[in-house]
Amino acid sequence: FRMLFDNIGSGVAIYTTPDDGENFIFVDLNPAGENLSSTSVEDVIGKSVTEMFPFVEETGILEGFRRVYKTGLPLFLPRKEVRTEELTVWIDNYLFKLPTGLLVSIFENVTDSVVSDEALRQSEAKYHMYVDNSPIALLIADGQANFVDVNPAACELFGYDRDEFLTLKVPDLDAPGRPVGG
Repeated sequence: FRMLFDNIGSGVAIYTTPDDGENFIFVDLNPAGENLSSTSVEDVIGKSVTEMFPFVEETGILEGFRRVYKTGLPLFLPRKEVRTEELTVWIDNYLFKLPTGLLVSIFENVTDSVVSDEALRQSEAKYHMYVDNSPIALLIADGQANFVDVNPAACELFGYDRDEFLTLKVPDLDAPGRPVGG
């Protein structure tokens, strides 16, 4: 167990609670946890999570600690934003209670994923802004000639609404003003 604890890539913190789940006191912190939290095991042992990380209350993570401690049911807290004066990070936190009563938090910094997702969302929004506002009919098809996207100009030109268009294949269309097969 100790080798796993010391070598796992995720941060792992173990807590005890002297007051039935109101405060959580560090019992142990693995090396990955030290790295992710920018602290050392020596600095946290015997201190409460709120003493070490005052922001934990506002993130909802402390409420998750309390819920897991009271119910004994594991809990996943995805993408909790943690802000300090120096930086902002997003943390995934897996919480569970051991039969001994100790609370375990397995946490990972998912900031890179959150930043990538936001960049992708912004890129897609920009794409749709350009495509949807283009006066030129734009039709996008996949390798099997299925339409996967069309803009309003294409809908107007061909007389289909977007949902109808996405049920068609390229050969289903005839150029406007040309007879079928012409």
